[in-house]
Amino acid sequence: MVVKRGGRFLCLRLSHIDIPVFKDIYDFYAFSVIPSMGGLVSCCRESYQYLVESIRRYPPQDKFCLNGS
Repeated sequence: MVVKRGGRFLCLRLSHIDIPVFKDIYDFYAFSVIPSMGGLVSCCRESYQYLVESIRRYPPQDKFCLNGS
């Protein structure tokens, strides 16, 4: 990735939620609200459904640790 001088790089960090209550709330939001709202805005609900499904398959943070610990 190349960012021009003065530009910004923003990174969306994805992680897994381990607390059952928060996981249930997030799952409802992710699999119901995000695709529905995305479909309303873009007329392409499937893209937003794919987005939340791909987030679910994203490896946990410890798999991306640079120092291997």
